[in-house]
Amino acid sequence: FYSMCCRNECEDLMGQLECNFVAPSTDADLLAALVANLSSDTVIAPRVLSKELVRRLSQIADQQGGRVQLHSRLFAQWM
Repeated sequence: FYSMCCRNECEDLMGQLECNFVAPSTDADLLAALVANLSSDTVIAPRVLSKELVRRLSQIADQQGGRVQLHSRLFAQWM
């Protein structure tokens, strides 16, 4: 049994990312560019990703062999 009381915006955004990347991982710069162009219920694209946020995404890629694993704990926290 699955009950949902509130929508999780991250799940909607992840669904959009999964449609764009047909692979389990991707380049950090490409991912940042796509995330910046995603709209949500609370943010209209393009969103501005801070230098610190983009730097953190690059660090995640460095920790994961040069690519960001889309279903990793680190990327979920970054989102």
